[in-house]
Amino acid sequence: MKVRNIIILSVTFSILITITGLVIYDSFINRPVVIFEESQSPKNINFTNTSKFTNIPSFKHAISKIIKSVVYIRVIRKNDDGELSFDVGSGFAILPTGEIVTNEHVIHDAEKIMVTDYQNKEYDAKLIGADIGSDIAVIKVNGQNMSFVFFGNSDLLGVGDWIAEIGSPFKLRNSVTVGVISALHRSLDKSNRTLDSYIQTDALANPGNSGGVLLDQEGKLIGMVTSKLSDNTDIQGFSFAIPSNVVKKSAFDIINFGGVQKAYAGMAVIDNIGEGALVESVRKNGAAFNSGVRKGDVITNIEDIKLCCSAQLTEKIAQYNPGDSVRVILQRADEVLEKILILRNNLNTEDLIVNRKDEILLDYGLILRDLTNEEKKSGNSGVYIVSIIKNSVSDEVNLEPGFFIKEVNGIQVNSVDEFIKTITNSQGQFVLNGYYKSYPGEFKYVLEKR
Repeated sequence: MKVRNIIILSVTFSILITITGLVIYDSFINRPVVIFEESQSPKNINFTNTSKFTNIPSFKHAISKIIKSVVYIRVIRKNDDGELSFDVGSGFAILPTGEIVTNEHVIHDAEKIMVTDYQNKEYDAKLIGADIGSDIAVIKVNGQNMSFVFFGNSDLLGVGDWIAEIGSPFKLRNSVTVGVISALHRSLDKSNRTLDSYIQTDALANPGNSGGVLLDQEGKLIGMVTSKLSDNTDIQGFSFAIPSNVVKKSAFDIINFGGVQKAYAGMAVIDNIGEGALVESVRKNGAAFNSGVRKGDVITNIEDIKLCCSAQLTEKIAQYNPGDSVRVILQRADEVLEKILILRNNLNTEDLIVNRKDEILLDYGLILRDLTNEEKKSGNSGVYIVSIIKNSVSDEVNLEPGFFIKEVNGIQVNSVDEFIKTITNSQGQFVLNGYYKSYPGEFKYVLEKR
């Protein structure tokens, strides 16, 4: 009897091991391998007949209005060891003259940027400008009569609205996915990003979707796809987009001013218990302080918009320029107060800051601006270096952003126009004399005339 029981147990145990092995093999070992290859733009797109479903809209017309403005972006990067790496992303034209918007992280540190449009025409692109804080960049191709997007108003979006995304996931160009808005003003707490208010959708996003379009049922751009929930590609079902009002303002600032005209309210806010934004601290002599906003106030409205959270306030402020006036309603104890904020720039002045990128400046790797009135009143003089282009002649002589150029070849310069005139008239090399606020003393740099 004991022998029989042992045999039965052995057979049963063997069967269990076999079944377990088959399950493991089927689930983890025998998984299909999918190889994604670069695709051509689909010319004849077949749309699924959704008439059998109820209340699900067709995006056929909307997609036909915007898809020709979407582009495929390839970048080449070089690390410090000289090794090349390749990456892809998406973008979209905003002007018929070839200005294209994408994410800053798509083209960050790119040695070369290449664009392919809907008609499979390829272009070399140059960087016009980028803003790391909002993750927005503008590149330009030598295009004419390009199809371009029409902007919708992201302030009018609601949770549950149907949306579609177009991009190039895994190099599969002009891929369309559909979903709904899952949440608005979502905070992701991304490092080094000053904008932290995103549209959350349940449309799928994968590597290559970054910089793609988020559109409404009218075919208007309501956001730029920028992120998914995690770099872990097994987590699906969430994607995030920068609201179109922020994209539009930032992109045209870069085109018109050389950089984003960021407005600051001069206060730190956090989510309030309930609705609104709780003022955690106020910067002395900033916009909020000067208007009478104080720590502990709860901002409930900005202009005619009722605030749900601090992220919504941040998003709204990002749509204004320094010098603009905004009306806020706040709760202070049992009082309801109205305040007018005159927004300021990062230098705490009301000036617009124009970053100059004239061709002659770019030849030397320089991006300059004139000094603000506040800087001049504080005793500063000359012109200010906003940025140094990597591997340029200015980079090679170790010039750094933040340098005040007082003189060129001993001649005082008080504006970018004077600087350009002086270096244009110089013979051979020229000497830049100036100072940094963060380093003691004065410095001289010698650049060869190009």
